[in-house]
Amino acid sequence: MSAKQSGTATRHEGILAQLARQQRVHVSDLAARFDVSEETIRRDLVALEHSGDAVRVHGGAIVPTAAVEPGQVRPAVDDDGVVGAVLGMLPASGSIYLASGPVSHAVAEALPDAADRTLITSSIEIALLAAIKPATVVYNLGGRVRGDVRSGDAQFGPWTNELLAELRIGTAVIEVGVMGQDGAVLAQTPQQAEQVEQALEIAERRVLVITGRGGEPGLAVAAGLADFDDIVSVAQLPRDLAARAAEAEIRVVVPEAAA
Repeated sequence: MSAKQSGTATRHEGILAQLARQQRVHVSDLAARFDVSEETIRRDLVALEHSGDAVRVHGGAIVPTAAVEPGQVRPAVDDDGVVGAVLGMLPASGSIYLASGPVSHAVAEALPDAADRTLITSSIEIALLAAIKPATVVYNLGGRVRGDVRSGDAQFGPWTNELLAELRIGTAVIEVGVMGQDGAVLAQTPQQAEQVEQALEIAERRVLVITGRGGEPGLAVAAGLADFDDIVSVAQLPRDLAARAAEAEIRVVVPEAAA
């Protein structure tokens, strides 16, 4: 083995050790630690991702999600870095709210087992995915369940909102396929819009995820651009929305894998 190969192997071992301890690593920190360029670290992370030992996200990498057991169904989420970006915005402890959606399902599945968090959700499947995490306390918002494509597996209605009103949310994650032309966040039904409004009202930090996936457009206005602190999007926002986000000092993150 050449000296160059030996140095690469040593860095990979160090990166994986740090990843195991912290669940996430940052390119800038690793470059300083190993005294190499950030481009070298990015190549290291690409190699580790190809070997299945890491998942690249904006600015670094996270631990890969658990393998899918036979009979399980993994949420259909493209490898666009959005899930990792959302995970990076979640606090190390405290409460989070996840609405129903493919990214939210994947985030619930990828939550570190050791994270001391409280998860609040109206999604039955998200609650089940998170309930197996030893240190995660899960609150499923009871309510009416409708088995149609508009509602998915989410619960909604007066019971749901009454319970939600009694809880505290540190970070709320709201997911949409696309935004309205005027920057409106649209829900499929008025009941879903009401739940989103209430979650945003009591949350300390509000994250909007724009997946870019089409489908039947929502009809009920649930929120506006200014109701969020952070936006994670698979693509750059249209110029007018980007300008409005900048004016409102909203942080917009487009993961490297999606850009």
